[in-house]
This record gives sequence, structure tokens and C-alpha cells, in this order.
Amino acid sequence: MQALFITVYLIGRPLPGCSYMKRSTTRFTIVLVAAIALLPFLFFRPPADEPALKAKKYYQQQNRLLLHTLTALHKQLRLAAPVPVIRQAFAKARYSYKRTEFFTEYYFPLEARLINGPAVPLLEADNTDIPIEPQGFQVLEALLFDKKIVYTEAIKETAALIQTVKNILQKSEALQVDAAGLFFALRLQLVRIITLGITGFDSPVANYSIPEAATALRGVQATLNLFYTKDTGLLQTLPQQAIAYLQQHPRFNSFNRAFFIRQYMHPLMASVAVLQHQLHIPFPSMLMPLKNDFTNLFAADLFNMDFFDGNNDDDLSFTSEKAVLGKKLFFDPALSAGGIRSCGSCHQPDKAFTDGLAKSIALDGHNTVSRNAPTLWNAALQTAQFWDNRVASLEEQIEKVITNSREMNGSLPVFSDSLFADTTYHRLWINAFGHLNRALAEQHIINAIASYIRSLVSLNARADKYLRGQTNDFTAQEINGFNLFAGKAKCATCHFLPLYNGQLPPLYDRQETEVIAVPESKNSSRIDPDKGRYYKYPHPLMEFHFKVPTLRNAALTAPYMHNGVFNTLEEVIDFYDKGGGWGLGISQPNQTLPLQQLNLTAGEKKALLSFLHTLTDKVVIKQK
Repeated sequence: MQALFITVYLIGRPLPGCSYMKRSTTRFTIVLVAAIALLPFLFFRPPADEPALKAKKYYQQQNRLLLHTLTALHKQLRLAAPVPVIRQAFAKARYSYKRTEFFTEYYFPLEARLINGPAVPLLEADNTDIPIEPQGFQVLEALLFDKKIVYTEAIKETAALIQTVKNILQKSEALQVDAAGLFFALRLQLVRIITLGITGFDSPVANYSIPEAATALRGVQATLNLFYTKDTGLLQTLPQQAIAYLQQHPRFNSFNRAFFIRQYMHPLMASVAVLQHQLHIPFPSMLMPLKNDFTNLFAADLFNMDFFDGNNDDDLSFTSEKAVLGKKLFFDPALSAGGIRSCGSCHQPDKAFTDGLAKSIALDGHNTVSRNAPTLWNAALQTAQFWDNRVASLEEQIEKVITNSREMNGSLPVFSDSLFADTTYHRLWINAFGHLNRALAEQHIINAIASYIRSLVSLNARADKYLRGQTNDFTAQEINGFNLFAGKAKCATCHFLPLYNGQLPPLYDRQETEVIAVPESKNSSRIDPDKGRYYKYPHPLMEFHFKVPTLRNAALTAPYMHNGVFNTLEEVIDFYDKGGGWGLGISQPNQTLPLQQLNLTAGEKKALLSFLHTLTDKVVIKQK
């Protein structure tokens, strides 16, 4: 294109020292040469761009089909058609959306939430006065699959969906689509299918998740078909094999997710990455939670620690030398008032960095702190800290704990003064930061401790090795337990794979909180009075919201919940089986946990417990 601009410039520019004839001849020559140079740009496109343009046309075509199916559903609702007819029309519309979900989620994320966001109000941290009311397919699903269809509300929701799709169609006309972005969207869709699709996250009432996953893969397959060449033909069979398996096993509760992930989804992830390499399509260059070229959702090195670190200053970035210094600081009681406790007092290595108490003992030795001490294993793989997510970084969390009057009541200035007189710390400090600087001492103290916590990351439990396809060391009961965890028991709709915490896939860039209405004591019908996130965001919707903690090493971290109310995993499973607080008679209006009982059998509870034990990591045990 630069040649075009140069040509236009030269043609219109006088040529000094040339006669009219010479100028004309020269201009003709310039135009001829430029035209020849421009031929490849005018009639040919780079091989990766043409399929991307076709993908955009496919997306627009499918969105017009979605608009058609939504219009048909709207008509059936206005006619008050029989329930089966309406539900069938709804299913057609959902399937139509799933074909292009990957495209909408990547290129139109705001509209994606309006189409298929969770059926709970959203309160943005920067605007807690006005909640964003939910809308879209999940809201519509709840209206259509209840005991009695709420026609007025369903008509309203469908009309809003129609308008959102129209807006997307209009915006898509000017959308620039390239192969790199498209492949990233496709790879995120594979993560989405595993973590949000087959787990029932976005079809919690109708349980259409398995057929919808097949439809979502058809959209992936149709797009990949645009990029295949004679050298990549073998890769074409993988999407179809995965779709065939989903079609052959459509029942939600009996679907073998472990087999599907190992046999189909991970090979498909790897094949898409191979195809991208073969076509010389660049991988994303920006820093993200997931490694840019990931091929397996349960890989030990799946996540970018630098993303969760968040320290742009090289002086504060993670190094093993800082972790060594941080470990010594972590177990040093001199950080507390009176030198009577360290960070390790409440986060003990032999208890997976918890303390085995419902609530940790306060500094006075008699009272307790307000909440249970959570594990520090994999705490670095979170975008928010504390039970109420009130801070974003480990550094901020550490500073608040050290200076909290009930926890350590320490003084970083006082400690840093004494630290400079310690020759052992001098050596470790030079190794970690390369210099001694009293002005930076407080910052370096908390950064070093944070670095130690960042070293406590391990995604290599027996469950990981099995699900990534590294071993076959899983019993039939454990496989059944995983399938229950990611299926009927609905655990994975909050404890997202593969971290088993609240980091929301497929981007893993946001930490979720939930309201499960934890009782103040076991089997009590009164909710625990701790209001969680409400103390930072005082809106009724935020009452009793708490972090979704990791379930990795859960067998080592009893007691459970923010108040330590349950002593065993069996008690936790029973609580969820009853429908959370509602099952105990706690009528909490903003409970986000489904109110319905899970109806798990005794055998299913044992299988679920068996799987939870496979999340225990040997690296953690070795810390004892």
C-alpha cells in the first residue's frame, strides 16, 4: 500500500527540469511500474487473511440465522404456544448462538454478556451504586424451564436478545478480522467448552450442555475448515470425532467428561496449535494468565506467573533469590509486635499452609481473628486476595496482615531498621535485590515474602497427571468422582477447572465470589453474620459474598468455609447436596448457589470425596 501512496504523490508532483513530453513519459513509466508492483496487493491476499475474511462472513451468516431463530421464539411466546414448542424453539436459538459463541466472546465481549451472561446481577467495583441486571439466554432459560412459563418476562428477554444480535450484526460490518485473533478465539473456545460448557455453567436448568458443546465444536470445525491445506488434512478428523462422541453420549449426568477431555479435547487443542504453527500465524504477544501457546488445560506450566505477579518493576519481579529471602522473613517472629509470631504461625507447611483451626488465634492469645486461615498453595494464581477479595496483590495482603493489630501488629519501619544490623539478612538481601537501600527496605520486605508465596505453586497432583494424559493412575471411583464434580454435583460451575478456584475461564483474569449462605454453626438455620464483600462494597447485592477458594489440597486444609464451620469434607458435600444455606432453612435472597438439592446418592458422595483426595499434591506433602 505504501507504493500506492508514493505513486499518487509522484503523479501529482511537478518534475523540475523536464519538458511536458518528458514529464508525461516519465509519469506513464511510474504508473506502469507502480501498477505492476501493486498487482499482488490488488488481486491476491496473504493466505491467512482470506480465510479470516471468510470466517467473518460465516459469522455474519450464522448471526442472521440466530436472529431468525430468536424471532421465531418471540413469535411462539407471543402466541402462548405449548410449552414443548417454546422450549424447542429456545433450544434452536441456543444452538444457533453456540456456533458463533467463540467469535462473539472474543470480538464483542460486552454483547456476549448480554446474550449469555450468568443469570445474576453484576456489581462493578468502580460503580457499586447501580447493579447491571442480568439478561440473555440464561435468564430466559430460567423463565422457560420453571414449572410455569413466565410469558411476559420471556417475551421481554427475547426482544432484548433480538436487539443485541442486531447491534452485533451492524458492528460486524466494520470489524477487522485477522487470522491471529481468530485462532486465539478458537483456542479459548476449546477452554470454554471444557470449563463452562460440559460442566453445565451456562445451561444450569435445561441441562442442554452436552448437545450445545457439540454445536459449539461445529462452529470451531467450520472455521478451521477455512484454514486447512493438503498438508494439514489429518487434523480435520479430530473435531468431527469429538462431535460424534458428544452426539453419542448426550445425557448430562452420565457423560464421561474425563474420557472426553483426555481422548478428544486435549488432542484437538494441540492440533489447533500445530495448525497455527504450520500456517505461520503468530501467537498472541500480550501477557495473559494462560501461556500463549498452551496445548493442554492441565499442564503443570499452563499459567503465566508474570501475569499474576503484576509487578512491572524489574526490581520487584519474581526470582528464586527473593523467594529464599522471603522464606526466612515468612518464618521470622521479629515481624510481629513482641516477636511472638510469624506468618508461619497461622500458615503452617505441614497443614498445607493453614493452621487447622476454625479461626486463627489472635495476637493476644485468647481471642480469634475474624476468618479461617486459607491455604497459601497456589494463592499466587489469583487476581484478588483475602476471603472478601478486598486487595489485588499479595504484597498488599502481606502488608495488611503484618500491620493488623489482631494478627501481627508489626511495624515494617522498626523491623527494617533492625534488619540492617543482621549480617545473615545482609547476604540474602544482596543476593535478592543486588543492593541495600534503607528507603526501599519496607517495599522489599513485603515483595520478598510475596516471592516466597509465589514459589508455592504446584499443579501436579494425581488428578492433573491423569487428566493431562500423562498416566492412567485413576480408579473407576475417582473417574466417576471427577465426572460428578464437573457434572451432576455442579462443583466445577464455581470451582473452575483446572485451578479448582474462582478464577473465571477461559481468560482466568477475574476472581469470582459467591453467596452460599454459610451457617453460623453446623446445621444452624441462621446465616453467619460476617457479610464478606459488603464491608468494602456496601450494597445489598454484596452481602455474604465470599471468594471461591481453591479445592486443591482440600484434604489437608480442614476445617472449611470462611468461618471454619465444617470439620470434614463429608460435611461440606452434605451442605452442598442440600442446596447450601437454603437447604438448612436460611432464606438468603441473593444466594447464588442453586437452591435445588443435588440428590447425590451415598455412592456418589463417596466417589466425589475420592476425587477430591486426588487433588492432594505430593509437592505439598513434602513440605512437612
